[in-house]
Amino acid sequence: MATRIIEYGGRSSGDFPVVPADQFVVKQAAMTATGTSALSAAFKDATKLVRIQSDEQIYYEYDGTTAPTATTDSPRIAAGGDEWIKIRPGASLKIAIRT
Repeated sequence: MATRIIEYGGRSSGDFPVVPADQFVVKQAAMTATGTSALSAAFKDATKLVRIQSDEQIYYEYDGTTAPTATTDSPRIAAGGDEWIKIRPGASLKIAIRT
């Protein structure tokens, strides 16, 4: 099963992510979630929004650092679900995922 991390160079309006129709994808990366925490690659400098999509239930952690750890107490994404995260651009931040 796979989880996709999709990075956008979009903008945000207050606390809500906004991806214009003509906005390009900065990067897409597939990850495999296991029973231990795994880190994504560092985000690109142009990334402002990240979308996590998964075809299985996963837990994720984003704490604004380069080494977060996902646990079963972290936020959960249901199978087939997704989550948008507004990030600080240019900081080489990462997301951790696990099943």
